[in-house]
Amino acid sequence: SDNVSTFLTNVVKMLKSRKLYSSGEAFLVQAENALFPLVSKEDGKAVSPIPLDAYKLLLVRNWYRPETAENIIRLFHRLESHYQEGYTNLRPDQDVYLAYLKATVAMSTDLADLERILEEMIKLYEETKDATKRPSVEAFHVVLLHIKNKLIDPGLVKKKSLDLWKRLLRVGIIPETKTINFVIQSVIKANHSKRSTKSKYSQVMELYKYLDEFHLEPDSHTYHFVLSACRTAQKDEQEEALAVCLRVFGAIRKQ
Repeated sequence: SDNVSTFLTNVVKMLKSRKLYSSGEAFLVQAENALFPLVSKEDGKAVSPIPLDAYKLLLVRNWYRPETAENIIRLFHRLESHYQEGYTNLRPDQDVYLAYLKATVAMSTDLADLERILEEMIKLYEETKDATKRPSVEAFHVVLLHIKNKLIDPGLVKKKSLDLWKRLLRVGIIPETKTINFVIQSVIKANHSKRSTKSKYSQVMELYKYLDEFHLEPDSHTYHFVLSACRTAQKDEQEEALAVCLRVFGAIRKQ
């Protein structure tokens, strides 16, 4: 009943307020053992008396450290298994997935793990067509930052970042200035390939134009990256690059 769900959530909320996360998880396990056997399933489906919000209280945190990440990952898998068992109201939502993603970053250096989780988040949205289940731009920031900090090959950083940028646009997520900065930086740091049909400067300017498209304001990092890109302009691009530099210096002075 709603009263039971409210009571369980309030107990977990109280334990969280006292930072007793382990006790909160133990309480949920006790509640599962006591209540799940009493739930009747129809066609293998049922509504859990323990609401998703009770689990989210323990999963969604302000920080994710290696020493606590393992507990969050374990609880996520427990929640996910309950959904697979037929408890339809326990499907992990985007907040839960984001917590899982951040905990995985704290535990793993394997980019494939993060890419898999992000694809699961996208799949959740694409299956439901529910705008509230669309991954947040923060989830893409987590993976972009990991790409930038953990991959050694600048060319691979650029490829992965651009692929992720295109994925973000296809899903219909609104980027932030920070998002575009991440991708521009990856392009600048990569060695220019002779096989590329576009110069490094032109690739950066294509990304820079998205700021206007999404009504975003460039910040000091953006301006720094654009000025760096202008230095790489090819002969036929130098006049345009000079004009860009002058506009950027004017914007910096105005700020």
